[in-house]
Amino acid sequence: MERFLDKKYKLKTSDCFEEYMKFLGIGFVSRMSAASVTPVITLSRNDNDSYSLTTQTSLKNTQITFKPGEEFVEERPDGVKVNSIITFDGNNLIHLQTDADKRTSTQVRSYTDTLMTAITTANGWSGKCVRTYEYIP
Repeated sequence: MERFLDKKYKLKTSDCFEEYMKFLGIGFVSRMSAASVTPVITLSRNDNDSYSLTTQTSLKNTQITFKPGEEFVEERPDGVKVNSIITFDGNNLIHLQTDADKRTSTQVRSYTDTLMTAITTANGWSGKCVRTYEYIP
């Protein structure tokens, strides 16, 4: 993952994102707002061997800080707290979230020099959300 640190990736295409948010129980107005923005995502490493995943939009900026393989409490952009674990596997960042109802979502972010593709699935949801981000120099 070293070569992808501090690189910015901007949303280019999105498929089934609103359906995934609906599955999570996010309200209509919040879904429409979230679907209307074009996030920029950056992964960086901190001095204490933790990492930060930052998402910037015109509505809200978020940042999660984690150590690979260690569980942490994450507050999603909709305000819901979930237990999360993030691991690395080659050029993939694998993000597992479990909410209070024990529903799990998995997001696999696959990095290349020009694209980052985020594929999200969830237990109990038959869909698959695919969002493609383009590297911006």
